[in-house]
Amino acid sequence: MSNISMHSVAGTGGHQNRRHATYAAIVDELSNTPQQPELYSRVQYQFLARYLSAAPTYSPYPQNADPVHVQGRARQITDAFIHVVVHTFLGGNQLRRHDFNLKDGLKRLVEHPQLEPHSDQIVFVRGSLSPAWIEALGTKYKIDPEFFRRHLRYMRGWDYSDLPSLPSANTNIMTLVLPSLYNWSNPISLGQIRKFREKDSEVARRNQTSIARDKACGETVIRRFSTLNDRLFSVEHEISIFRRSRRTDGSQIVVVLLDNGLEMNQENGPPCFNRQDSTPSGASTDITPIPVIVPRPPTLNINVVHPAVPIHYDPVSRNSIGHVASLLPFYLGTSTNQPPAASSNQPSTAPSNPPSTAPSTPPDVFALICEVFRLVAGSECQFLNQLRCIVQDQELDPADKENMNLATNTLRHIKSLLEDHKQCLKQNIAFLKTRCSADLNAGSPPAASSSTQTQRTQSPDDLTSILIDFKELLTRAEDISAFCTETADLILNGD
Repeated sequence: MSNISMHSVAGTGGHQNRRHATYAAIVDELSNTPQQPELYSRVQYQFLARYLSAAPTYSPYPQNADPVHVQGRARQITDAFIHVVVHTFLGGNQLRRHDFNLKDGLKRLVEHPQLEPHSDQIVFVRGSLSPAWIEALGTKYKIDPEFFRRHLRYMRGWDYSDLPSLPSANTNIMTLVLPSLYNWSNPISLGQIRKFREKDSEVARRNQTSIARDKACGETVIRRFSTLNDRLFSVEHEISIFRRSRRTDGSQIVVVLLDNGLEMNQENGPPCFNRQDSTPSGASTDITPIPVIVPRPPTLNINVVHPAVPIHYDPVSRNSIGHVASLLPFYLGTSTNQPPAASSNQPSTAPSNPPSTAPSTPPDVFALICEVFRLVAGSECQFLNQLRCIVQDQELDPADKENMNLATNTLRHIKSLLEDHKQCLKQNIAFLKTRCSADLNAGSPPAASSSTQTQRTQSPDDLTSILIDFKELLTRAEDISAFCTETADLILNGD
């Protein structure tokens, strides 16, 4: 975790009056230059502070609270829709789900009861974040501002040359890259491929600029758009994960931010998917997603009844971009040793069954979100397979100079993509190594003293299995990168 956290402001002597300060006010104070800037600079929080200052302030405190301690005016809950799903792992191997999927979701989330003792909670947030939602989430779950700073780097408001930091500095923050593949119904001409690639960065930039300008929430964030060949393109999203343990009982909270917004359920996806200059006159450009095949875990019964998905999130037509990441919030828990989650569209105010209070050593909460890691691994595997196929399809003896230039351009483009993916995989591997114990024994039975919470994981070796997958993906990416170099050498220099 970063050196600055919510506790650094709210819990120190002489600053007790800040306990009622809003999240925006706390971040603003964190962004101020300290008296000894050479020891620790806080300038990296200035952009986040400016972004949050655009949001009216919501106060969750009683009306009789000291007005000096409440910053700003009460927020009118007018923010647009965003999608939040909260999973609570209770004692006795119970899993509950609450969907905040209405226009008053912001107000309802703030009013949702706090986590019960000896329970764990997974919070999925889908789409871009408005300042009001950042403040609500940050206040409710005491999120380290560093987490939002990293997730919002697409806002381009500051120099992010410090990212990523060393693994030991962020053991509670993780970023995963989720590539997905799509086909255009109308292929572009071979002569347009290089032209399109030169404009790929503009697709992502226009998307990000629009979100930043409107401070919109629930929109799809495009981190990278890549033209791979005349029919195929890829889109990269991110999954940002934050973990916090409560000091009182060791309960763990994980917040998962998904870049997939509501447009991913609309016909042909977000507007940026439509490349007007590739569409013949009078023709429509349909987008067909290539589904990600995630292997079925051995603990999942093939006949399992999946949790219900709200009907207004189902694809509206056969052409909808129903990426599997859009369903992650609903399907969490279907591959663990537990019954499907009970769903509720209203925050529960009634007390739940009392969880077991037996002393236990909580499992790593990251093992509760194995579906997230498996989806990313499956998506990356599919992405790398497609890249290898494209490299294999390049002619070693092009008919003319134009075809040779296109082939070498394709190989350079793919190699550049692979370099970025290799770096991301290395960062993920370094992070997972900090979570995996060296003495984990696959298939070993859980200790008797940890019966309640350990049952919520598939096995004590889940994270190690995921680590092995990520290492294999890194090896494949390195092999394909070397394959690109060899193929380019054969094209340019012959046999």
